[in-house]
Amino acid sequence: MKNKEQLLMDIEKLPKFVKRDIYIKAEEFKINAETGIADAIVESQDAYIQEKRLLAITEEYKSPIITTVSKNYIVVQFKEVFEPIVNYFEGVNGDLRYYWGSSVLKLFPDGDSFKTEDGKRIGLIVSNSVNKMLAIQLNFSVLLNGYYVVLPKLSGFRHLHLGKVREAVKDYETFIVEIKKVWNTIIEKFSRNLTANDVENVLGKVKLGKKYNKQLRKTYEVVEGANLKLWDLFIDIVHLVSDRNYKREENKVKKLKLVSEVVYTYAFMEQL
Repeated sequence: MKNKEQLLMDIEKLPKFVKRDIYIKAEEFKINAETGIADAIVESQDAYIQEKRLLAITEEYKSPIITTVSKNYIVVQFKEVFEPIVNYFEGVNGDLRYYWGSSVLKLFPDGDSFKTEDGKRIGLIVSNSVNKMLAIQLNFSVLLNGYYVVLPKLSGFRHLHLGKVREAVKDYETFIVEIKKVWNTIIEKFSRNLTANDVENVLGKVKLGKKYNKQLRKTYEVVEGANLKLWDLFIDIVHLVSDRNYKREENKVKKLKLVSEVVYTYAFMEQL
């Protein structure tokens, strides 16, 4: 992970975005001489018509269209989203990923107050993309042996509008106590013995794909008497998803969160 100064430098290097007009090549209709009805479309070689309803979003110095937006859409640069969050904390470590209009900032503040009771670092994962620029997607994470365990959705926490960046990090601080409780619950509930039903039920909901399902079924082919825990299955899935290549980091974050929510919910259901 990088320190605060390095993260701010990476944020500065993120591409900027601009709105551009869209022009569509004009079409000419070929009329059938017998029926008088147009039965073919021929593209004009020279004429273009400007799209009146939509604009394109591109990187500042690149022409490929990332997405289309309405005329009134407000372009917000990633720097405006990420820089205030990084600067809110005196010291942080983290990681920044960007791909094709989508960026994810993983941030772990310094200090014992930002650690679980067993000493693991608690962090924020902030996602933003050009087609949802005014909405900040926040998730909480615990750093475990170099892997990010994305926590299940916390009751009462809300995703925030860009105009409330400071409220976002204040909410994070407010929820530290709740995060620690959730982590303790995960450690407790996931420590029960694993069953064959656990493997099938969890794999059925996290939807990893045939290749990875087969791999995990093989790994957990024999569970009776092996002293395996639900935690073992959970961590193996976290590792598998984390090591998998995703073009968009936000998709990996979503999958890791789904894994946590599925196993968390299932662990409680089994107690009923």
